[in-house]
Amino acid sequence: MIVALNMPTHNNLTLTGEGNLPKETEMKKSINKGTCQVCGAVQKIKNNGLNQNVFIHGFTKTDGWWNQNECFGSGRKALEVSCDMVENSIARAYDQRDRLRDQITAQEEETADLIVYRPVADKWHDVHWMRGAVVSHQYEVNHYIQQGDVHTFTFQVKLPNGEVHECTDAYDNPNKHFRTEEECLKVLRVKEINRLSMIITEINEYAQHQSEVIDNWVAKPLIKI
Repeated sequence: MIVALNMPTHNNLTLTGEGNLPKETEMKKSINKGTCQVCGAVQKIKNNGLNQNVFIHGFTKTDGWWNQNECFGSGRKALEVSCDMVENSIARAYDQRDRLRDQITAQEEETADLIVYRPVADKWHDVHWMRGAVVSHQYEVNHYIQQGDVHTFTFQVKLPNGEVHECTDAYDNPNKHFRTEEECLKVLRVKEINRLSMIITEINEYAQHQSEVIDNWVAKPLIKI
């Protein structure tokens, strides 16, 4: 089962809802577990299994990173007793896919910001990739007697946290094709288009899997702890 889509950015399939993760002491009282209809994770059941709802939880993405935002399957019936949220998850997946397709079109038509991802360390010193917009760029060609031409493409990326990162690509191999300024900008757009296309593929796989869950669903007893 696909646990959740790989989400290095804010653009991937939204599995999050609202609320806070439960206190550990509450969960210790549970005597049953059940499968979340949305993310597929096995979670403890509230109220000793009497209401058959899974605890509020985050979800693990396919790259193994734990997302502490609440999964929107939280507080809903476990898959063992209901599949009412599975169809909802498919609709959300396709809505997200359509939005990503619009972003691809905007990149192809060059009506959207140039997007670049930069590594940023959080307060625990874990490094995550953060989505930023290119706010300025400069292309230069310098001529040197011994080294020859050096082509330099510099661009500034503004991140949501306010940081501005400067990135530089330099080309000084005379036997290599030098990218023009237009080609350098195109490379950034193609990278974003390819990234969005990969996410769309994952979303389609997720939706297909959820459709199979509905087709094959049968009621089962909750998992005893």
